[in-house]
Amino acid sequence: MSNRPQVAFVRYQLLGIIIAIALNLMLMVLPVRAIDRADIVVDGRPLFKVSGAESLTANERADLLNLRLQQIQKSAKPIQISIESRNQSPIILINDRQLLTVTQSDVIPPLTPNTQANLWAQRLTQALQQAQQEKSTGFLKTAIPIALGALTVAIVLHFGLGWLWQYAQSVLQRFDQSAPVESAATDAIVLGASRAGILQQVVNRNIPAAISQCSDLTVILVRGSRSSQ
Repeated sequence: MSNRPQVAFVRYQLLGIIIAIALNLMLMVLPVRAIDRADIVVDGRPLFKVSGAESLTANERADLLNLRLQQIQKSAKPIQISIESRNQSPIILINDRQLLTVTQSDVIPPLTPNTQANLWAQRLTQALQQAQQEKSTGFLKTAIPIALGALTVAIVLHFGLGWLWQYAQSVLQRFDQSAPVESAATDAIVLGASRAGILQQVVNRNIPAAISQCSDLTVILVRGSRSSQ
C-alpha cells in the first residue's frame, strides 16, 4: 500500500516531462511557420526561401535578390561565391560583391546562421554555374544554324554571280565575233540604243555598248522617241 503514492508520483513526473517537451517543440515550430518567406530562384529553379529583413517584406527582399541574380547570370565572368562575417552575421558574396546577409529569421532550426549561409552558397554555386553552361550551349545551338545559313547564301551568290559573269563574257565575245569589219572609208557607226534594262540586255544579247567597244571609230547611238497614247 505504501508504494502506490510513489508510483503515482513517478507517473505525474513522467507526464510533466512529456508535456514540457511537447510545449518546447510547439514553441520551436510555431515561430518558424509564422515567418513569411519567399523563394530565391535561379533560371526558374527555386533554391531556398528568405524572410523579410529591416523594412523589406519577404517578397520585396526576394524580388531584389532575384533581380541581382539575373544580372549575374548575364555576365560571362566565372562565378566565385564566398562568405564573410560582418557584425557577427554571415554575408554571401558573389564575385566580391555582397548578395545577402543571412539573418536569424532566415535560419531554419536546428541550423545556425553560418551553417545556413554555407548551404545557400553551395546551392547558389551549382545553380549559377549550370545556368551559365546552359546559356552558352543555347547560344551555340542558335548561332550555328544562322552561320550555316549565311554561309550557304554566300556560296550561292558566289557561284551565281560567277555564272552570270561568264555568261555575260560569252555574249560579249559573240558580239565581238559577229561585229562587221569596217573598211577604210568608214567614219562612224550608227547604233540604235536599247530601251531594255541591264539584265534584259545581258539575257537577250542586246548590248550596243559591246559593239562600240570592238571598234575604234566614232559610235553614234540613236534612240527613237516613244509615241504618246
